[in-house]
Amino acid sequence: MQEDRSKKVEERAHGIWESEGRPDGKHDEHWKRAEQELSEGEKQSETPKARSSTASGGSEKKRRQSKA
Repeated sequence: MQEDRSKKVEERAHGIWESEGRPDGKHDEHWKRAEQELSEGEKQSETPKARSSTASGGSEKKRRQSKA
């Protein structure tokens, strides 16, 4: 599992490096940025139901129905 994550970080860091014009000396910065982006993406994918209900106004809709 850790190897899969490392590979994903490596691929993302490489993409960042290429998108910035392949600068020298920014390996650590690109690696940290890639780790951060993947962590954020993992957090978002862990709670899709909570996000979808609040985004669609699910809890507000229930409150309105209970008042009626």
